[in-house]
Amino acid sequence: MQILTKEEMYSADRYTIEEIGISGYALMECAGQAMAMEIINYINLETDRNYMQNKKRKPRVLVISGYGNNGGDGAVIARRLLGAGIKTQLWFCESEDKIKNEALKALNAYKKSGYQFDSYTREKHCKLQEAIKNADVIVDAIFGIGVSGIPQKPYSSIIEEINQSSATVFSVDIPSGIGADDADASCKVNADTTLTVQFPKLSAYLYPAAINYGKLKIIDIGIISPDNKIENKRILWTQEEYEKNQIISKKDEHKGKNGRLLIVGGSEKMIGAPVMTAMASARSGAGLITMGIPKSNRTVASSWILEAMYTDCKEENGVLTDVEISEDVDFIAAGMGLGRDLKTLNIIEKILDSDKAVLIDGDGLYFLREVKDKLRQRTAVTILTPHMGEMAALCKEDADYIRKNRFKVSKEFALEHNVYLVLKGPNTIVSCPDGTQYINTSGNQSMAKGGSGDVLSGIIAGSMASSIKKEAIYMEAKNSNDDTANCKHDKSQLAVLENPVSIGKVIINAVYVHGKAADELLEQGREHRSILPTDLINKL
Repeated sequence: MQILTKEEMYSADRYTIEEIGISGYALMECAGQAMAMEIINYINLETDRNYMQNKKRKPRVLVISGYGNNGGDGAVIARRLLGAGIKTQLWFCESEDKIKNEALKALNAYKKSGYQFDSYTREKHCKLQEAIKNADVIVDAIFGIGVSGIPQKPYSSIIEEINQSSATVFSVDIPSGIGADDADASCKVNADTTLTVQFPKLSAYLYPAAINYGKLKIIDIGIISPDNKIENKRILWTQEEYEKNQIISKKDEHKGKNGRLLIVGGSEKMIGAPVMTAMASARSGAGLITMGIPKSNRTVASSWILEAMYTDCKEENGVLTDVEISEDVDFIAAGMGLGRDLKTLNIIEKILDSDKAVLIDGDGLYFLREVKDKLRQRTAVTILTPHMGEMAALCKEDADYIRKNRFKVSKEFALEHNVYLVLKGPNTIVSCPDGTQYINTSGNQSMAKGGSGDVLSGIIAGSMASSIKKEAIYMEAKNSNDDTANCKHDKSQLAVLENPVSIGKVIINAVYVHGKAADELLEQGREHRSILPTDLINKL
């Protein structure tokens, strides 16, 4: 499923109406009916619950509409709810003469069905205020994706009163007051559920705006977004996508077929970071793991992960200054707990100058600011995993700018520097060198702890080491024309790593697994404050 900007959504609407031939009013009827069914299902559940608690009254619904297409959706919803026998009031925030086009058609159909509605005036403010207070369910159909600027009165007052009510709030397409592409809004509806038409909008994954959406439900009404109308795809990564894109292991595999991973990191003050990376990578597919860490850290490391081997590194006073990169290494993960002593810069430069696929995280990203020009020169896969603060430093911007422009900044950096950029945070974004972006849907607040990023690096590194080795084996067999039929079978199960989109899928699957582990711990009754990064590893 794609995530669209405001302009892309408008383009999809036009294409569906003008090229496919479905009228705007037909789309409005489909949307309103589908949303009404979602609300009816909720009301039926609430009615059953109330009867079990000896509360005989059925829920009362208030639909508040604006004069645009969202208001038209609201009129369709109200008509459908009344037709289903649900006590429903419809209010428009403007006089009837301001309602135009498809919204007017929807209102006329509502009136011809024999139903009454109210239009807001100053004199009726108290009446609407009372209706808001008495409603059990409020349908917010005031503003759509075309909103810009801060809502003025009476809209601002109505939105404030909706937010102060105890009603369950359903927003139509987008919570009123939030822009489709915006992270911030000073006056907006706090929805419990947002019924989004066909495609999620950017603001559903930009914070804090995303919080106002509540639970996001996609309403499929047949709108089509042609690929040639969208510059780059933004793909929402769900459980369904994760399951479709797993790499399948075979019974005849051995450790060599699952890749050799080198992890470089650690320092006197940060012993645990590379250890957690190694533990996570061992549970994520890596066949052989070698750690390049200070010798003083090995005792702690070996007490946590028995499966790892070690390589001697040059070091000064517990700080790594050089590392030997073996020819048989398939993937390198570097930077976790490395420290910021300038002596370690040589290691990051050496890794970037190698022909190995690499992941740079943590303190490695700190040094990357000095050698960013090396990224574009690399021919092997490069993965960067910054959080928003680290991204701000890489881009020489402030963190607030990154927060507001996560999609734009991460895509532009990936394109400019030919890297896979994993911008961590709620709904982590994986941006590929071709501009494709994958947006994660798993994870929760329990992951907001030091060490979670080290675990993620390990999951990505383990997945990539295994995938790269499998691809190398496949390509070698293909080039030698050895058992061609079997090679074709293998290829169907692999992410073909010469294709940038496929590498992105390996990475986003790792990101999804990371969040899914945290979600499953919550589902099992763990409290989010008590979940540790090492708990995520044990859940893999």
